[in-house]
Amino acid sequence: MAANGPVGGRMYYPLLDFVRIFAFGLICYNHLTAVEVKFFADSFLNPRVINGLSGVDFFFVLSGFMMGRLFLSAPDAHRKSAQIYLVERFSRIYPLYWLVTTALLIAYLLRPDLVYSSRSAVEPDLLKTYLLWPDRALPLHVIAWTLTHLMYFYIVTAVMFLIPRRLYAVFLAVWAVATIVAHQFWANSDIPELALIGNVFTVQYIVGLSLGLVPALSWDKSKYLAALGLTWLVGSMVFGYVADENLRTFSGYERFFFACPPAAILIYAIASYKRPMKRSKAFFSLPNVAKAGYAFYLSHVLSFTVLAMVFSRFDLPGIWDNVVFLLMTVVLSFIASMLVERFIEAPLGRVMRRVPLRRKTA
Repeated sequence: MAANGPVGGRMYYPLLDFVRIFAFGLICYNHLTAVEVKFFADSFLNPRVINGLSGVDFFFVLSGFMMGRLFLSAPDAHRKSAQIYLVERFSRIYPLYWLVTTALLIAYLLRPDLVYSSRSAVEPDLLKTYLLWPDRALPLHVIAWTLTHLMYFYIVTAVMFLIPRRLYAVFLAVWAVATIVAHQFWANSDIPELALIGNVFTVQYIVGLSLGLVPALSWDKSKYLAALGLTWLVGSMVFGYVADENLRTFSGYERFFFACPPAAILIYAIASYKRPMKRSKAFFSLPNVAKAGYAFYLSHVLSFTVLAMVFSRFDLPGIWDNVVFLLMTVVLSFIASMLVERFIEAPLGRVMRRVPLRRKTA
């Protein structure tokens, strides 16, 4: 989900790529369980395994952290303008999203049962879906609700490029307090824009953004903090499984207090390990795999569904054919995502950025 590339600025944070891949894995596991139940007679995956974990919450914290560490923490001479920042963010999110959404729209018109929004009693608003505008109905591409939050985060973050750095802490504190107050009044509002403003997911992003502005600890010190975060994460996983409590069904402060602390601790701790940025030409290098995460996030539901329709024709008693299906589905879907990122997403993003950035330079 988070639409930030794995490499940025002058430094590269390789361990954060593992966090990104881990979060994708959680989302992938959750959706694969749903696809397996729908198309196969037997089930191999147990949804209780990840009851205590949420990839979406990791992404919101990680997105905020990367904004703080790679954009806002740069020296003044290298800081981007708010305009260039928003152009880069929009060009990262919208082009591929529009392509995938159009493919889903075609599928929705021909076979609505293949699209998650067909589960909703309310027809999706296509204009709001394409704009990533908040709506009471689910977007056509149901996982796009997370991108609606990200767009809101990015727009508010752009304000920080317009104010002095000494006011960052004040700005973030005001934003956090305003969100908490809004949550008290608008969390369940029928007006989707107000409900978005009052959603505590924003506080998760603010926590990540704040940590991104805090100087990193030395690796000798942070490895103990990383161990604490990892222990907390494993504890949440065990608790969710034993108690059969699904964290992803929680909302508001309850979800925030369960999901945000381990994600924030782990991300801040392991970000202390960094190295000079080097782009690898190897197709399956860690940066390239992580960089394809956004393409995978957008396309994996459709890929999983199409592949399940094919594999389910050969469904046999037992679970071993499920294992083959699951492994091949993940591998094929991710290879396809890497090809999409390299030959479609990246070129489209460069085209979208070219005109506004040239004007700014001129």
